[in-house]
Amino acid sequence: MASDLPPQAAEAALSLVHEGWRQLQLQRPLASWACWQQALRLKPGDRAASEALDRLADSDELPEVARKPRRLDNPADDESRARWDETFRSRNLANLADALDAFEELSEDEPTDAAAWSNRALCLAWLGRNEEAIDALDYLVHLTASADPDRAAESWALAEILRHGAGAEPRADDLNYAFELTWPDDAPPPFDADEAAGAVRVMPMPVDPMTLAPMAPGARIVEWLDRPMPPSDPEPAAADLPIVRAVVILNEGVLRCSSLRRGAIEEVERVIEGRLGRGLEFDRTISPLPLAMLDAAVATVRLPDGLSVDARKRLQADAIASYFESRWVDVPRIGLGAGLGDEEGPPRRSPLDAARLVAEGDDVMRAKLSGILLVREQLARRPRSAELYLGYDFDRLRRRLGIDPLDAPPAGVDLPLQPRDD
Repeated sequence: MASDLPPQAAEAALSLVHEGWRQLQLQRPLASWACWQQALRLKPGDRAASEALDRLADSDELPEVARKPRRLDNPADDESRARWDETFRSRNLANLADALDAFEELSEDEPTDAAAWSNRALCLAWLGRNEEAIDALDYLVHLTASADPDRAAESWALAEILRHGAGAEPRADDLNYAFELTWPDDAPPPFDADEAAGAVRVMPMPVDPMTLAPMAPGARIVEWLDRPMPPSDPEPAAADLPIVRAVVILNEGVLRCSSLRRGAIEEVERVIEGRLGRGLEFDRTISPLPLAMLDAAVATVRLPDGLSVDARKRLQADAIASYFESRWVDVPRIGLGAGLGDEEGPPRRSPLDAARLVAEGDDVMRAKLSGILLVREQLARRPRSAELYLGYDFDRLRRRLGIDPLDAPPAGVDLPLQPRDD
Protein backbone atom coordinates (compact mmCIF):
# COMPACT_ATOMS: atom_id res chain seq x y z
CA MET A 1 0.00 0.00 0.00
CA ALA A 2 1.13 3.53 -0.74
CA SER A 3 0.55 4.46 2.91
CA ASP A 4 3.15 1.85 3.93
CA LEU A 5 5.85 3.44 1.80
CA PRO A 6 8.90 4.83 3.54
CA PRO A 7 8.76 8.64 3.59
CA GLN A 8 11.90 8.76 1.46
CA ALA A 9 10.23 6.77 -1.34
CA ALA A 10 7.16 8.99 -1.36
CA GLU A 11 9.32 12.11 -1.44
CA ALA A 12 11.46 10.68 -4.23
CA ALA A 13 8.34 9.84 -6.26
CA LEU A 14 7.00 13.37 -5.84
CA SER A 15 10.37 14.79 -6.88
CA LEU A 16 10.32 12.61 -10.00
CA VAL A 17 6.84 13.85 -10.92
CA HIS A 18 8.06 17.44 -10.72
CA GLU A 19 11.20 16.55 -12.66
CA GLY A 20 9.04 14.99 -15.39
CA TRP A 21 7.15 18.24 -15.88
CA ARG A 22 10.45 20.12 -15.97
CA GLN A 23 11.72 17.78 -18.66
CA LEU A 24 8.56 18.35 -20.66
CA GLN A 25 9.14 22.12 -20.47
CA LEU A 26 12.60 21.39 -21.87
CA GLN A 27 10.93 19.63 -24.83
CA ARG A 28 12.12 16.18 -23.69
CA PRO A 29 8.94 14.07 -23.61
CA LEU A 30 10.86 10.78 -23.45
CA ALA A 31 12.70 11.92 -20.35
CA SER A 32 9.37 13.02 -18.88
CA TRP A 33 7.87 9.60 -19.53
CA ALA A 34 10.85 7.93 -17.85
CA CYS A 35 10.58 10.16 -14.75
CA TRP A 36 6.90 9.37 -14.31
CA GLN A 37 7.48 5.65 -14.82
CA GLN A 38 10.19 5.71 -12.17
CA ALA A 39 7.81 7.53 -9.82
CA LEU A 40 5.28 4.73 -10.28
CA ARG A 41 7.90 2.12 -9.50
CA LEU A 42 8.70 3.90 -6.26
CA LYS A 43 5.08 4.57 -5.42
CA PRO A 44 2.74 2.18 -7.27
CA GLY A 45 -0.56 3.76 -8.21
CA ASP A 46 0.69 7.31 -7.62
CA ARG A 47 -2.08 9.54 -8.92
CA ALA A 48 0.09 12.45 -10.01
CA ALA A 49 2.44 10.22 -12.03
CA SER A 50 -0.44 8.26 -13.58
CA GLU A 51 -2.27 11.43 -14.61
CA ALA A 52 0.91 12.88 -16.07
CA LEU A 53 1.47 9.77 -18.17
CA ASP A 54 -2.14 9.85 -19.37
CA ARG A 55 -1.87 13.51 -20.33
CA LEU A 56 1.28 12.83 -22.31
CA ALA A 57 -0.22 9.83 -24.09
CA ASP A 58 -3.41 11.74 -24.97
CA SER A 59 -1.77 15.04 -25.88
CA ASP A 60 -3.16 16.57 -29.06
CA GLU A 61 -0.18 18.94 -29.22
CA LEU A 62 2.58 16.42 -29.90
CA PRO A 63 3.11 14.06 -32.85
CA GLU A 64 2.58 10.41 -32.00
CA VAL A 65 6.28 9.54 -32.14
CA ALA A 66 6.93 12.00 -29.30
CA ARG A 67 4.38 10.54 -26.89
CA LYS A 68 4.06 6.82 -27.57
CA PRO A 69 5.25 4.50 -24.77
CA ARG A 70 8.53 2.73 -25.54
CA ARG A 71 10.00 -0.42 -24.06
CA LEU A 72 13.44 -1.97 -24.19
CA ASP A 73 14.01 -4.54 -26.91
CA ASN A 74 14.73 -8.17 -26.08
CA PRO A 75 17.86 -9.92 -27.36
CA ALA A 76 17.49 -11.22 -30.90
CA ASP A 77 18.55 -14.84 -30.26
CA ASP A 78 19.84 -17.29 -27.64
CA GLU A 79 23.45 -16.33 -28.24
CA SER A 80 22.64 -12.68 -27.64
CA ARG A 81 20.56 -13.57 -24.59
CA ALA A 82 23.48 -15.38 -23.00
CA ARG A 83 25.77 -12.44 -23.68
CA TRP A 84 23.19 -10.01 -22.26
CA ASP A 85 22.65 -12.13 -19.12
CA GLU A 86 26.37 -12.10 -18.44
CA THR A 87 26.52 -8.32 -18.84
CA PHE A 88 23.44 -7.75 -16.67
CA ARG A 89 24.87 -9.76 -13.78
CA SER A 90 25.38 -7.56 -10.70
CA ARG A 91 23.67 -4.59 -12.38
CA ASN A 92 20.40 -3.02 -11.30
CA LEU A 93 18.61 -2.41 -14.60
CA ALA A 94 15.85 -0.49 -12.81
CA ASN A 95 18.46 2.23 -12.52
CA LEU A 96 18.68 4.00 -15.88
CA ALA A 97 22.35 4.85 -15.47
CA ASP A 98 23.19 1.19 -14.82
CA ALA A 99 21.02 0.10 -17.74
CA LEU A 100 22.78 2.56 -20.02
CA ASP A 101 26.19 1.28 -18.92
CA ALA A 102 25.08 -2.27 -19.74
CA PHE A 103 23.77 -1.46 -23.20
CA GLU A 104 26.77 0.68 -24.03
CA GLU A 105 28.99 -2.28 -23.16
CA LEU A 106 26.84 -4.69 -25.18
CA SER A 107 26.70 -2.47 -28.23
CA GLU A 108 30.43 -1.80 -28.18
CA ASP A 109 31.28 -5.49 -27.73
CA GLU A 110 28.95 -6.52 -30.58
CA PRO A 111 28.47 -3.55 -32.95
CA THR A 112 25.88 -5.40 -35.05
CA ASP A 113 23.49 -5.94 -32.10
CA ALA A 114 20.61 -3.71 -33.21
CA ALA A 115 18.56 -4.39 -30.06
CA ALA A 116 21.44 -3.25 -27.85
CA TRP A 117 21.86 -0.08 -29.89
CA SER A 118 18.13 0.61 -29.75
CA ASN A 119 18.12 0.19 -25.97
CA ARG A 120 21.23 2.34 -25.66
CA ALA A 121 19.47 5.12 -27.57
CA LEU A 122 16.33 4.81 -25.44
CA CYS A 123 18.26 4.94 -22.15
CA LEU A 124 20.05 8.07 -23.34
CA ALA A 125 16.75 9.68 -24.35
CA TRP A 126 15.11 8.71 -21.05
CA LEU A 127 18.01 10.38 -19.24
CA GLY A 128 17.55 13.55 -21.30
CA ARG A 129 20.87 13.08 -23.12
CA ASN A 130 19.29 13.81 -26.47
CA GLU A 131 22.35 14.59 -28.55
CA GLU A 132 24.03 11.30 -27.62
CA ALA A 133 20.77 9.47 -28.26
CA ILE A 134 20.64 10.92 -31.79
CA ASP A 135 24.11 9.51 -32.48
CA ALA A 136 23.03 6.08 -31.25
CA LEU A 137 19.91 6.23 -33.42
CA ASP A 138 22.06 7.22 -36.40
CA TYR A 139 24.09 4.05 -35.88
CA LEU A 140 20.88 2.04 -35.51
CA VAL A 141 19.53 3.41 -38.80
CA HIS A 142 22.70 2.25 -40.54
CA LEU A 143 22.28 -1.21 -39.02
CA THR A 144 18.63 -1.65 -39.96
CA ALA A 145 17.96 0.51 -43.05
CA SER A 146 18.28 -2.32 -45.55
CA ALA A 147 16.87 -5.25 -43.55
CA ASP A 148 14.12 -3.43 -41.64
CA PRO A 149 13.40 -0.07 -43.31
CA ASP A 150 10.24 0.61 -41.29
CA ARG A 151 12.15 0.26 -38.03
CA ALA A 152 14.93 2.48 -39.36
CA ALA A 153 12.43 5.16 -40.40
CA GLU A 154 10.74 5.06 -36.98
CA SER A 155 14.15 5.39 -35.34
CA TRP A 156 14.94 8.51 -37.33
CA ALA A 157 11.50 9.93 -36.64
CA LEU A 158 12.40 9.65 -32.96
CA ALA A 159 15.70 11.42 -33.67
CA GLU A 160 13.68 14.21 -35.28
CA ILE A 161 11.93 14.73 -31.93
CA LEU A 162 15.10 14.49 -29.85
CA ARG A 163 16.95 17.08 -31.91
CA HIS A 164 14.49 19.75 -30.76
CA GLY A 165 14.94 19.09 -27.05
CA ALA A 166 17.13 21.06 -24.69
CA GLY A 167 20.79 20.18 -25.01
CA ALA A 168 20.52 19.20 -28.66
CA GLU A 169 20.09 22.73 -30.01
CA PRO A 170 22.99 22.38 -32.51
CA ARG A 171 21.08 19.51 -34.14
CA ALA A 172 17.71 21.27 -34.46
CA ASP A 173 16.25 21.96 -37.91
CA ASP A 174 13.03 23.88 -37.22
CA LEU A 175 14.13 27.21 -35.79
CA ASN A 176 12.97 30.67 -34.86
CA TYR A 177 15.29 33.52 -35.86
CA ALA A 178 14.94 36.80 -33.98
CA PHE A 179 16.71 40.02 -33.14
CA GLU A 180 16.23 43.17 -31.08
CA LEU A 181 17.51 46.58 -32.08
CA THR A 182 17.31 50.05 -30.59
CA TRP A 183 15.05 52.08 -32.88
CA PRO A 184 15.27 55.89 -33.04
CA ASP A 185 12.08 57.64 -31.96
CA ASP A 186 12.15 59.89 -35.00
CA ALA A 187 12.68 57.10 -37.54
CA PRO A 188 9.68 55.64 -39.38
CA PRO A 189 9.16 51.88 -39.14
CA PRO A 190 11.42 49.86 -41.46
CA PHE A 191 8.37 48.42 -43.18
CA ASP A 192 6.66 51.72 -43.99
CA ALA A 193 7.24 51.50 -47.77
CA ASP A 194 5.87 47.96 -47.87
CA GLU A 195 2.95 49.01 -45.68
CA ALA A 196 1.97 51.58 -48.28
CA ALA A 197 2.19 48.85 -50.93
CA GLY A 198 -0.09 46.49 -48.99
CA ALA A 199 2.60 44.07 -47.80
CA VAL A 200 2.03 44.63 -44.07
CA ARG A 201 -0.78 43.24 -41.91
CA VAL A 202 -1.53 44.90 -38.58
CA MET A 203 -1.93 42.37 -35.80
CA PRO A 204 -4.28 42.74 -32.82
CA MET A 205 -2.73 43.63 -29.51
CA PRO A 206 -2.56 40.62 -27.15
CA VAL A 207 -4.42 41.10 -23.87
CA ASP A 208 -3.71 39.91 -20.37
CA PRO A 209 -5.98 36.88 -19.84
CA MET A 210 -6.67 37.94 -16.24
CA THR A 211 -7.29 41.67 -16.61
CA LEU A 212 -8.13 41.76 -20.35
CA ALA A 213 -5.94 44.87 -20.54
CA PRO A 214 -3.54 45.33 -23.50
CA MET A 215 -0.20 43.68 -22.71
CA ALA A 216 1.85 46.29 -24.56
CA PRO A 217 -0.16 49.48 -24.92
CA GLY A 218 1.29 51.76 -27.54
CA ALA A 219 3.18 49.00 -29.34
CA ARG A 220 2.81 48.27 -33.04
CA ILE A 221 2.65 44.59 -34.01
CA VAL A 222 2.61 43.69 -37.68
CA GLU A 223 3.25 40.83 -40.05
CA TRP A 224 5.72 41.96 -42.69
CA LEU A 225 4.86 40.05 -45.86
CA ASP A 226 7.22 39.19 -48.69
CA ARG A 227 4.87 40.74 -51.28
CA PRO A 228 1.64 42.73 -51.42
CA MET A 229 -1.61 40.88 -50.83
CA PRO A 230 -3.29 40.12 -54.19
CA PRO A 231 -6.99 40.88 -54.71
CA SER A 232 -9.49 38.09 -54.17
CA ASP A 233 -11.03 38.62 -57.63
CA PRO A 234 -9.78 37.20 -59.86
CA GLU A 235 -8.86 34.32 -57.56
CA PRO A 236 -5.06 34.26 -57.17
CA ALA A 237 -2.87 31.22 -57.64
CA ALA A 238 -1.02 29.72 -54.67
CA ALA A 239 2.28 30.99 -56.10
CA ASP A 240 0.95 34.56 -55.87
CA LEU A 241 0.11 34.41 -52.17
CA PRO A 242 2.31 36.33 -49.73
CA ILE A 243 4.32 34.62 -47.03
CA VAL A 244 5.09 36.17 -43.65
CA ARG A 245 8.63 37.47 -43.87
CA ALA A 246 8.77 38.47 -40.21
CA VAL A 247 6.64 39.43 -37.24
CA VAL A 248 7.67 42.90 -36.07
CA ILE A 249 7.02 44.55 -32.71
CA LEU A 250 7.93 48.23 -32.34
CA ASN A 251 7.57 49.52 -28.80
CA GLU A 252 9.28 52.19 -26.69
CA GLY A 253 12.30 52.62 -28.92
CA VAL A 254 12.95 48.91 -29.41
CA LEU A 255 12.37 46.96 -32.61
CA ARG A 256 11.86 43.21 -32.29
CA CYS A 257 11.69 40.97 -35.34
CA SER A 258 11.25 37.21 -35.59
CA SER A 259 11.00 34.84 -38.54
CA LEU A 260 10.92 31.13 -39.28
CA ARG A 261 13.22 31.58 -42.25
CA ARG A 262 16.90 32.52 -41.99
CA GLY A 263 16.89 34.15 -45.41
CA ALA A 264 13.91 36.30 -44.49
CA ILE A 265 15.37 37.62 -41.24
CA GLU A 266 18.65 38.38 -42.98
CA GLU A 267 16.74 40.29 -45.65
CA VAL A 268 15.00 42.31 -42.94
CA GLU A 269 18.40 43.16 -41.44
CA ARG A 270 19.63 44.36 -44.84
CA VAL A 271 16.56 46.59 -45.22
CA ILE A 272 17.21 48.11 -41.80
CA GLU A 273 20.89 48.66 -42.53
CA GLY A 274 19.85 50.41 -45.73
CA ARG A 275 17.68 52.70 -43.61
CA LEU A 276 19.94 53.35 -40.60
CA GLY A 277 23.38 52.47 -41.97
CA ARG A 278 25.83 49.66 -41.32
CA GLY A 279 27.46 48.86 -38.00
CA LEU A 280 24.19 48.37 -36.12
CA GLU A 281 24.21 46.08 -33.08
CA PHE A 282 21.59 43.40 -33.70
CA ASP A 283 20.94 41.31 -30.60
CA ARG A 284 20.32 38.02 -32.43
CA THR A 285 18.90 34.75 -31.10
CA ILE A 286 18.26 31.41 -32.79
CA SER A 287 16.13 28.89 -30.91
CA PRO A 288 14.52 25.54 -31.75
CA LEU A 289 10.77 25.60 -32.13
CA PRO A 290 8.77 23.79 -29.45
CA LEU A 291 7.66 20.31 -30.48
CA ALA A 292 4.05 21.45 -30.78
CA MET A 293 5.14 24.10 -33.31
CA LEU A 294 7.58 22.19 -35.51
CA ASP A 295 5.30 22.80 -38.47
CA ALA A 296 4.67 26.50 -37.75
CA ALA A 297 6.09 27.51 -41.14
CA VAL A 298 3.15 25.77 -42.84
CA ALA A 299 0.87 28.48 -41.47
CA THR A 300 2.81 31.48 -42.78
CA VAL A 301 0.94 31.80 -46.10
CA ARG A 302 -1.72 34.53 -46.10
CA LEU A 303 -4.93 34.59 -48.14
CA PRO A 304 -6.84 37.70 -49.22
CA ASP A 305 -10.15 38.65 -47.67
CA GLY A 306 -13.32 38.35 -49.71
CA LEU A 307 -12.91 34.75 -50.89
CA SER A 308 -15.88 32.43 -50.81
CA VAL A 309 -15.70 29.47 -48.43
CA ASP A 310 -15.06 27.06 -51.30
CA ALA A 311 -12.46 29.32 -52.90
CA ARG A 312 -10.66 29.75 -49.56
CA LYS A 313 -10.50 25.99 -49.02
CA ARG A 314 -9.33 25.40 -52.57
CA LEU A 315 -6.63 28.05 -52.30
CA GLN A 316 -5.55 26.87 -48.85
CA ALA A 317 -5.20 23.31 -50.18
CA ASP A 318 -3.12 24.60 -53.10
CA ALA A 319 -0.97 26.59 -50.68
CA ILE A 320 -0.28 23.56 -48.45
CA ALA A 321 0.69 21.44 -51.45
CA SER A 322 2.89 24.25 -52.78
CA TYR A 323 4.58 24.69 -49.40
CA PHE A 324 5.63 21.06 -49.08
CA GLU A 325 6.24 20.21 -52.71
CA SER A 326 8.00 23.41 -53.77
CA ARG A 327 9.42 25.15 -50.68
CA TRP A 328 9.93 22.62 -47.89
CA VAL A 329 11.68 20.14 -50.18
CA ASP A 330 14.35 22.72 -50.98
CA VAL A 331 15.34 23.71 -47.41
CA PRO A 332 18.55 22.01 -46.14
CA ARG A 333 18.21 19.98 -42.93
CA ILE A 334 20.80 18.70 -40.47
CA GLY A 335 18.74 15.52 -40.13
CA LEU A 336 19.55 14.71 -43.76
CA GLY A 337 23.16 15.89 -43.66
CA ALA A 338 26.42 14.10 -43.05
CA GLY A 339 26.33 11.35 -40.46
CA LEU A 340 27.83 7.95 -39.81
CA GLY A 341 29.34 6.54 -42.98
CA ASP A 342 28.97 9.94 -44.67
CA GLU A 343 31.48 12.07 -42.77
CA GLU A 344 32.57 13.86 -45.95
CA GLY A 345 29.04 14.84 -46.94
CA PRO A 346 27.52 18.29 -46.44
CA PRO A 347 26.37 19.21 -42.92
CA ARG A 348 22.86 19.76 -44.28
CA ARG A 349 20.88 18.37 -47.20
CA SER A 350 17.54 19.39 -48.58
CA PRO A 351 14.88 16.72 -49.05
CA LEU A 352 15.41 17.08 -52.80
CA ASP A 353 19.14 16.41 -52.42
CA ALA A 354 18.35 13.43 -50.19
CA ALA A 355 15.89 12.15 -52.79
CA ARG A 356 18.67 12.05 -55.39
CA LEU A 357 20.64 9.74 -53.09
CA VAL A 358 17.53 7.63 -52.54
CA ALA A 359 17.18 7.25 -56.31
CA GLU A 360 20.76 5.96 -56.37
CA GLY A 361 19.85 3.22 -53.87
CA ASP A 362 20.92 4.82 -50.57
CA ASP A 363 18.82 2.89 -48.04
CA VAL A 364 20.03 4.96 -45.08
CA MET A 365 18.94 8.20 -46.71
CA ARG A 366 15.62 6.60 -47.65
CA ALA A 367 15.03 5.67 -44.00
CA LYS A 368 16.01 9.13 -42.73
CA LEU A 369 13.84 10.94 -45.26
CA SER A 370 10.95 8.57 -44.49
CA GLY A 371 11.30 9.22 -40.75
CA ILE A 372 11.26 12.98 -41.19
CA LEU A 373 8.20 12.75 -43.46
CA LEU A 374 6.47 10.58 -40.85
CA VAL A 375 6.82 13.32 -38.23
CA ARG A 376 5.44 15.93 -40.67
CA GLU A 377 2.46 13.67 -41.36
CA GLN A 378 1.80 13.09 -37.67
CA LEU A 379 1.86 16.83 -37.04
CA ALA A 380 -0.75 17.27 -39.77
CA ARG A 381 -2.98 14.57 -38.25
CA ARG A 382 -3.46 16.40 -34.96
CA PRO A 383 -7.09 17.51 -34.49
CA ARG A 384 -5.99 21.13 -34.14
CA SER A 385 -4.33 20.94 -37.58
CA ALA A 386 -7.30 19.68 -39.58
CA GLU A 387 -8.48 23.09 -40.75
CA LEU A 388 -4.98 24.12 -41.79
CA TYR A 389 -3.93 21.00 -43.70
CA LEU A 390 -7.35 20.07 -45.15
CA GLY A 391 -6.30 16.44 -45.27
CA TYR A 392 -3.16 16.94 -47.33
CA ASP A 393 -2.04 13.55 -48.67
CA PHE A 394 1.61 13.10 -47.71
CA ASP A 395 1.93 10.25 -50.18
CA ARG A 396 2.01 12.98 -52.81
CA LEU A 397 5.15 14.27 -51.14
CA ARG A 398 6.58 10.77 -50.81
CA ARG A 399 6.12 10.19 -54.53
CA ARG A 400 7.72 13.56 -55.24
CA LEU A 401 10.79 12.39 -53.30
CA GLY A 402 10.88 8.81 -54.53
CA ILE A 403 9.69 7.28 -51.26
CA ASP A 404 7.19 4.43 -51.18
CA PRO A 405 3.69 5.67 -50.27
CA LEU A 406 2.04 4.34 -47.14
CA ASP A 407 -1.14 2.28 -47.29
CA ALA A 408 -3.67 3.68 -49.77
CA PRO A 409 -7.08 4.79 -48.41
CA PRO A 410 -9.85 2.16 -48.55
CA ALA A 411 -12.06 2.05 -51.61
CA GLY A 412 -14.83 4.63 -51.49
CA VAL A 413 -12.95 7.05 -49.24
CA ASP A 414 -12.80 10.55 -50.72
CA LEU A 415 -9.31 11.90 -51.31
CA PRO A 416 -8.41 15.13 -49.47
CA LEU A 417 -9.12 18.45 -51.13
CA GLN A 418 -5.94 19.35 -52.99
CA PRO A 419 -4.62 19.85 -56.52
CA ARG A 420 -4.08 16.71 -58.56
CA ASP A 421 -0.66 15.46 -59.59
CA ASP A 422 0.22 16.31 -63.17
